[in-house]
Order: sequence, then structure tokens, then C-alpha cells
Amino acid sequence: MAHLIQVTSHNPFLTVFFHSFIILANICNSKIMQHLSSLQTIKQKGRRLTTQRAIILEAIKKHQGHIKTDTFIAEIKKKQPYIDISTIYRTLSLLTKLGILQEIHTHTGTEYEMAQTHSHQHLICKNCGFIDEIQSHAFDKLQKTIKSQYHFAPDINHLAIFGICVKCQEDN
Repeated sequence: MAHLIQVTSHNPFLTVFFHSFIILANICNSKIMQHLSSLQTIKQKGRRLTTQRAIILEAIKKHQGHIKTDTFIAEIKKKQPYIDISTIYRTLSLLTKLGILQEIHTHTGTEYEMAQTHSHQHLICKNCGFIDEIQSHAFDKLQKTIKSQYHFAPDINHLAIFGICVKCQEDN
């Protein structure tokens, strides 16, 4: 079981060093192997693997499912106040471009999740913001229809459909 260690230092360099050490010390955890795979992806794509990127990636991996950008930034700033907000935004953007994260645009803002190895789509409630996932086979017929009728090859690996969830329908 991993233990949380709060590192407090007046020296930002020491704080970064200790947090990097803690990240590396957790390698025995199987989830960290996925983390290392993501870190390797960053390096393989010719990008620098900075301590801030590693900390941000670790923090987002701790969340199961989606996390709102503002919630995520608040958590990072609370635990790592020396990391600038612009660094967080740039890192989220980079991790999305590298295929490590998926970005989901909802009516309440942007959310992120770890990229899935399988294709899945999101159903997003316009009233309450509830997000549900459905598997891509539900869109096989639609994909074939678009390809045959419009001669267009749709990429539905990540698709968001907005509507009203069952709970909100019952409440109205």
C-alpha cells in the first residue's frame, strides 16, 4: 500500500526533487507500470520528460474516469503550489496531443480522462452534466451509413452525444 508523504520545503528545488523521488519510489505498484508507459510515450515522441509533467500525469491517473479541468487544477495547486497554471494547461494539451489523455467538452467545461485502449463514446446530460460511456459497437451501423452514403470515413473513437439523462427526464 502506498503512503502519502507531504513534502514541505522552503526550497522549490528540494520540493520538486522529493516529489520526483516519491514518484519513482512507487514503481512497485502495477498501476505505475502504466504510468511508466505514458512517461515513455512522452520521451518516444521527442518531448522532454519534466518533473512537472510527471507530477501532472500521476495526479490525473489517480482519478478513475473523468475530471473537470478546474477541479484538477485546484487539486494540483493545493498539493504543488509551485507549478504554474499555464504549465498545467500546456501539459494537459500536450498529453492530449500525444494520445495519453482524452479531452471531453461538456456544457460545463472541459474534462479529461486517461486515453482508453478501446473505443468508447460519451452520453452527456445537458442539464446535470452526468457522463455515461457506451461502447462503439452501438455506432457500427451509423458508421457504415455515413461511409456508404456520404463517402466519408468517420472517426468515432471518441464521440460525445449531448441529451437529457433519465434522472433529469424524470425530474421534469
